[in-house]
Amino acid sequence: NTMFDAKKMLQCTTAAAYGKSSRNGRLLFGRNLDFPSLGVAHLSSVGCLYHPEGGEPCVSVGFPGRVGGPSGMNADGVAAAVMECYGHGMKPESTPYAMLYRQTLERAKTVDDVVAALREGARSTANNLMVCDAAPRAVVIEMTQSRLAVREEASGIITAVNHFESPELRQKSNDWRLPILKKFRAKSGIDVNAIKKLLKRTALGRTNLQAMIFEPEALSLHLAIGAPPAAEKAYIKLTAVELGLKRPAPGN
Repeated sequence: NTMFDAKKMLQCTTAAAYGKSSRNGRLLFGRNLDFPSLGVAHLSSVGCLYHPEGGEPCVSVGFPGRVGGPSGMNADGVAAAVMECYGHGMKPESTPYAMLYRQTLERAKTVDDVVAALREGARSTANNLMVCDAAPRAVVIEMTQSRLAVREEASGIITAVNHFESPELRQKSNDWRLPILKKFRAKSGIDVNAIKKLLKRTALGRTNLQAMIFEPEALSLHLAIGAPPAAEKAYIKLTAVELGLKRPAPGN
């Protein structure tokens, strides 16, 4: 539960489209999780439903034994996924970041709730966190232990990988995924298939353990897991009822 704060290994990609950029106006939030399998992790993806006291039911997609999750969504349609950023060290006395993000997601009803909670929280290390809600709205929260910036795009498409892009925290990068993401941001009429294609193109081969697409308004999740690259596999669509985020209709 602390190894991800101490040793940076996640190399992830996220993209969200909504409003005029989405085919039906609804928000779609895609996410690749790229992490060394060590011959084991790809066999062990797990989704956990939490019922926090006084909070919102929350689904976390992660791995056995990990209290927090790198990706998740709550019953109010707030979804989040982390991308590790490099070069800022860590504060070992702080809450491990996956636990902090899960706690935040369990209490949030909007993107702004997540931003406010993370401004106040003791952050252990530097990360990007893409956060979406059912408004629809999507932002990237860029964080070090001492600074926080919120990046938002008026176009209705936002993307992020493993470096900061805000004016306050900008880092230079020659990541090979950036030209692909730039072309994606110029598109319109984006649907689930377009997000799947993007995740397939930006997956990092043998480390691509999970690929997923959140639909916050419908509280549904498209999930691909298994032997990497996961983004090349068939996705399973899980509804709000199947995820435990919504009660079945009477009689069903």
